[in-house]
Amino acid sequence: MKGTSPMQLSLKYLRKNEAWMATPVEYYNAILKRRKDLWGFADIIFCTEAGIIGFVQTTTRDNISARVNKIMENQNAVELMCRKVPIKVHGWYKEKQFPKEGKGAVVWKVK
Repeated sequence: MKGTSPMQLSLKYLRKNEAWMATPVEYYNAILKRRKDLWGFADIIFCTEAGIIGFVQTTTRDNISARVNKIMENQNAVELMCRKVPIKVHGWYKEKQFPKEGKGAVVWKVK
């Protein structure tokens, strides 16, 4: 996926469309030279206007099922879900749109 990352797209979506506070919680481990998710599954933490705290795993549309499996196999995620903490998976993809003028545009959408 070139250009905007799934993380950037999800943060923008949560802040604008849902009007929620949201911030990344994944980090880069310089020793291992790889990104690490909070508790092994969360990329973003959010807080709704009602004060509900939840988490988002963000990816591309093609990787949604792998991320859902990752969450369902993660004991921390299962415990949070049992406590009714929302966990969302955002799967991003590009959709080409063709306006009447004939010029194409690419729009990012979440599934």
